[in-house]
Amino acid sequence: NNMSKTMNDRFNHLEAALASTQASLLNLVDRIKEVEEDTSNHEGRHSKLEETRMQAENEALCVKMIDFEARSRRQNIKIIGLPEKIEGGSPREFLTKFIPELLGADHFHTQLEVDRAHRLGTRLPGDNARPPAMIARIHYFHVKETILRLARQQFPLRHKDEPIYIFPDYPAEVMRQRQAFDSVKKRLQDAGAVRRPVSARHHRLYG
Repeated sequence: NNMSKTMNDRFNHLEAALASTQASLLNLVDRIKEVEEDTSNHEGRHSKLEETRMQAENEALCVKMIDFEARSRRQNIKIIGLPEKIEGGSPREFLTKFIPELLGADHFHTQLEVDRAHRLGTRLPGDNARPPAMIARIHYFHVKETILRLARQQFPLRHKDEPIYIFPDYPAEVMRQRQAFDSVKKRLQDAGAVRRPVSARHHRLYG
């Protein structure tokens, strides 16, 4: 009997120890799950923050690239409508004479300086296809501004009965931004919110 009682006591003690160990193990499992969930949430938040940071860096880089491209074109003009081969073998030399003749030589007190000039691509197929535009970099920014101002004032320009257009050479994204700005400005003017035209001097996008 004493032996039986001793064995029962041992089994009871073992069961209690086993139950305690099992409870501790379950508690540990729960804690592991909590840690895993916290880690997952942390990683998710970290991943989201990293994605947001990378997106912001990418947008900032795009803005810098657009800004750099726009600034590199600040002294460029785009001429549309020039017949092909009219420039001969030297577009730059041709434009130094053609632009003053087109806009009026009295507006140019010194010889026009063109740093470089070239056609954009080749003519598209078709008899009515417009000749490729010509891009020219004017040596002085204020002279480029004068050319654009005269082109606006004397619109429509013509050369041998052919229409000629002179525009700033903006990157595509800047053109999109300017068009969006012009659209908003027009709606405000139509609604009477703007009583007089917005000054381009203060709202210029890479003018």
